[in-house]
Amino acid sequence: MTPHPPAAPVVDDAPALHLPALRVECPACGAQPNVLCTSHSGTRQRRHDVHRARTTAHAQAQQ
Repeated sequence: MTPHPPAAPVVDDAPALHLPALRVECPACGAQPNVLCTSHSGTRQRRHDVHRARTTAHAQAQQ
């Protein structure tokens, strides 16, 4: 997988930081566990949600 440029610093009040799916790596953008997803270009953090693929990966990891 191609590395993405670093995103903006994590902001502690980002609502997505409390989502259970953050515990797994995101297959869509490559964000590591406990790191916010980024936009498709990798330049902005998704502060309010995560990619659907990450939610699916988290659900599969729970099984």
